[in-house]
Order: sequence, then structure tokens, then C-alpha cells
Amino acid sequence: MTDIPRKAIEEAAAFRARQNSGPLGGKDEKDFQVWLQASHDHSRAWNRQAKLLARLDDARASPAVATMADAALVRLRQHGNRRRFWRYASSLAASALVGVIVWRAQIPVQDVIRGTASSPLLTRDMLDLGKAPMVRDASTRVGERALIQLSDGSQVTLNTDSTIHADMSGPVRSVALLRGEAYFDVAKDATHPFVVRAGSRQIVAVGTAFDVKFQPDMLKVNLVQGKVRVEHIVANHTESATAPSLAAPILMGAGSSLVAQASGEERLGPLNVDREVGWRSGKLVFQDERVAEVIAEMNRYSNLKIQIRDPKIGERLLSGVFDPSGVAELARVLESYRLARIVTQDRSVIVLGSPPDALD
Repeated sequence: MTDIPRKAIEEAAAFRARQNSGPLGGKDEKDFQVWLQASHDHSRAWNRQAKLLARLDDARASPAVATMADAALVRLRQHGNRRRFWRYASSLAASALVGVIVWRAQIPVQDVIRGTASSPLLTRDMLDLGKAPMVRDASTRVGERALIQLSDGSQVTLNTDSTIHADMSGPVRSVALLRGEAYFDVAKDATHPFVVRAGSRQIVAVGTAFDVKFQPDMLKVNLVQGKVRVEHIVANHTESATAPSLAAPILMGAGSSLVAQASGEERLGPLNVDREVGWRSGKLVFQDERVAEVIAEMNRYSNLKIQIRDPKIGERLLSGVFDPSGVAELARVLESYRLARIVTQDRSVIVLGSPPDALD
């Protein structure tokens, strides 16, 4: 299976799911034929999936797999109208089964809850066999994302190299973001506030959607929906006596972004949704940003890192949309636009220097 690109396998699964909802016609059929003939990898992925489908009869007889499919159908019914549910129910059940087989053929079973940063997520939590535990830990490796279903109905999408500890057992729904970045889609519950703790601050919400990025020197909160309150954490009575010296809580409304530096500086401004939360769809968007910042963000998603030999490179501006795993592609783009030159490259690092004709 590893000799077929993962993207081709995922696209084949998507077309198979569309077929399961009814015969393809018109534009759908044309799109499929164009895709099938565009690459030998596409036809190989399609034929390989046909062989996998032949194993579905055995899979359908499994009580565990049947339960997974039923759980998926329940989730769809809860989040859509009845017409949409009945239209796609059979498609979702079949595609869920195919997806489990395809992904388990490529990655260890214990990693089914994971997905690459540039691919759709098929997670065990999306096909949950039972109620999520009240207390849980979750993490991702570099270049991975994971979708976590909490016991209160909230969902957390973990970005690359991130870790959370969630505790839903008390009067306050508490999540500690220990490192990295996470997007929270919070279930409404006015009697149980939802609190995300990151470093010396906490974000308090009831029912909302927001992204939190936590680094040693900076905390960023991007509020997509609802309202939240960002406040300093008072750890003990001694600290509470000096609480007036702490910055006042910040009330945020939808469409706003807060950057809080470790030095205490805080900056509240408008949210660029594509730039800040585009990673959830597998794309990183940059618009007139310093090359140094673009490289730093891309490096988060890859074990292959870019290093700058000439600091002047980092001050130049770049716009573009990149695959999170495309560090090598970014280096080639910088070279093609004569913003930099690839000096050396190995499995772990790409070193960039200024092109010979670079302007000061």
C-alpha cells in the first residue's frame, strides 16, 4: 500500500463514497473520469480500493465494525436534517468502513486517531464506540493533527506537536494546553464554564469556537464564534494579594485575535481566519509576511527544517498558500523568486543563503 501516494488513496475513497450515495452523473462523472485518467497512481489507487471493498462483506459481519458504522450514522443524524441524513446514511456507513480498512493498512492501529497535517482526519473519536472518558490526555507528533471528542460534546482539534490534558469531571470543564495549538468547538452549558489553561493565562467560555496557540514566549487566542474572557491565573492566596498589579481580564468578541507576550505585552486586533485557522483544512495561508515568520510557522509541521544563513532573507515579504508538509516546496519557491538560494540540503535541514544578485 505504501507504494501508492496517500493523497491518491484518499481521493479514491472520496469518489467511492460519492458513488455509494448513488450513481455518478453529469459533472460528478466527468470529474471522476478526469481524475482517473490524470495519473497512473489514481487508477492504481482505484483498483486497490476495489480489492479492499471485496473484503467488506467480512468486515460488515463484525459486530465491532457494525457498531462503528451505527455510531457514525448517529452523529450525522444529530448534526443534520432528516432528509440529508437519509440521503447520505448509506454512503457514510460504507465510506467509514472503507476508510478504516484503508488507513489501518497504512498506519499502526494505535495511530488511527491521527492524521497528517495536510490530510483529512479519520479518527477513532469520529467513530466513537462509547462515551468519551471524563479525564483524558491527547497529543500529536510533528506534522500530525487529531480530532478529540470530549465527554461534554465539545470537540478539540489538535495541531502539530501539541498536547492537552482534559478534565470534564468537575463543575468547571477544564482543558490544559501544555504545548502547541488546539481549536476548541465548545458545547453550550451555562452551568459549567469551559476553561482552557495555557501558561499563566486561562480562556473562559461557555459555548463558542476558538483557537489557542501556546509557545514559551507567546500566547495567541483567535476567536471565531461567541465570546471569551482571557485572564491571568492566580495560583494561590499570596499571589492573589498582588492581583491588582496583574492586567485586567480581556473580553473578546467573535472575529478578534489576542497576542499576549511573556513580557506582559498584550495586543488585541481583528482576526484573519484564513491565516490563523486555515491549518484545520490542511493549508497555511500567508499574505505579505516576513519570510522569517513564514519559515518559523512551516518548520512547526516538519522534521525537515529550514535555516537562514543571511538574516536579510528573513526580512523580505512573501505571500502564498502552502501545504503544511511542504517545507522543501517553500525553499524552492523562495529560490525561484530569487528571495533566497539553497546552499545545502540533507534529510534534516535546508540551509538558505541570499542569491548572488540579491538587493540590499
